[in-house]
Amino acid sequence: MALGVIAVYFSRLFVAGEPSPGLNVTFGCAIAIFLTGLSLLMGLLVYPDIFRSIRKPVRGSLVVTALLLVLWSIVSPRLEIQYHLLVIIAILVAEIIWLNSLYYNLNVDEEKRMTSSTVESQ
Repeated sequence: MALGVIAVYFSRLFVAGEPSPGLNVTFGCAIAIFLTGLSLLMGLLVYPDIFRSIRKPVRGSLVVTALLLVLWSIVSPRLEIQYHLLVIIAILVAEIIWLNSLYYNLNVDEEKRMTSSTVESQ
């Protein structure tokens, strides 16, 4: 449903020219609902043991990003649409970089464990 609201926002953005400030808030809340839904869905999925250490930080990060998007949308309703979308993109890119760093560190830690276990077995 949140993805549908996001699609409607973009269709209104390009048809109407300058959307109303309430539409900015709706867009931010729709993305936040989508991220929160992903976080909740992660609680229902079963993951391999290797991912257990980053599961909680990832879920927390998605919720914090969702709250940040809602706060930004509420605080900046009068900002021009280009700047509003630019900040939203920056927040989402920061989230992607953070999640990738968690995954990369997980792989580095697992590689160190594998190396140390092979050295001990020899």
